[in-house]
Amino acid sequence: MFKLSKIAKLSLALSVAAPLVTSPIIAQEATEQSSVGIEVSSPLYEFTIKPGNNAQDIIKIRNVSSAATTFYPEVLDFVAKDESGTPSFLKPGEDSGTYSLAKWITFTKEAVTLAPNKSEAFNFVVNVPADAEPGGHYAGILFSTQAPKSSGTGINVATKVGSLVLVRVAGDAQELASLKEFSTDKQSYNQADVRFTTRIENSGNVHVQPKGTITIRNLFGGQVAVLDVNSLSANVLPGSIRKFETNWDSPGFKLGLYRATLSLNYGDPAKTLSSQVSFWILPWTQIVIGLVVLILLLVILYLAVKRYNSWIVSRAQRSEQ
Repeated sequence: MFKLSKIAKLSLALSVAAPLVTSPIIAQEATEQSSVGIEVSSPLYEFTIKPGNNAQDIIKIRNVSSAATTFYPEVLDFVAKDESGTPSFLKPGEDSGTYSLAKWITFTKEAVTLAPNKSEAFNFVVNVPADAEPGGHYAGILFSTQAPKSSGTGINVATKVGSLVLVRVAGDAQELASLKEFSTDKQSYNQADVRFTTRIENSGNVHVQPKGTITIRNLFGGQVAVLDVNSLSANVLPGSIRKFETNWDSPGFKLGLYRATLSLNYGDPAKTLSSQVSFWILPWTQIVIGLVVLILLLVILYLAVKRYNSWIVSRAQRSEQ
């Protein structure tokens, strides 16, 4: 598998973005943007298409360099590289088998030349064959300042940016996700600074989008927090595991045993994944200070009572005389 060294460092953030934001397929730093010289309208396109039908859309591209530039489109299949959802693109001409999409995407233009700060709509069509297998198919539409190289020769990642395309071929697709892990990074904490890890495995043949909440309750069952899981609507691709991290950072004094309940929904009709985990919050500094203060108060009270008793005895003795 051919991995894009710079591109593959970025998370596969499968969420719709506002117009003319830089795609998540390339580093977000200004130096990278200027070296690529292009911005795209959306990092993600999602379609549900029946076999034998097609869908079309546009990618609005803008030249952010200081010179007129010609941009060339290219389509590459990708798979999930790791549990962060990072895309790993395949070699030109190489497909991902069951989940291949690149061969179904066509363009109306082989190149676009833009003056500085000028934009243009780039049309693309997804043609799904009549015998296409139901389920998910995935590719990226990448733009470069160089014409695509021949199959198998590799890619110059420094000059590519683009969008991800996710297609669900309608039919009897298998939506099958399972919860591999729901845990905290520690068993006990000095304060409410807890990191939850949720790992979802997709054993089906179409991408799923698990979303839900983590509800935290104290020892007495009182609800203290509700946290969103996968608020960015990220997808888990078939044959992969995706990790979601959720933080609970709550100021103020907290003490005791806490229980967190995970509840996620995915698919149509909705299916549920759930689990629980317990942890302690033991603010030892405050506890030690509190114990020291309590001991001092007890000592002072003891001495005060002892002195008071001595005064009572002394007074009684004087009255008898």
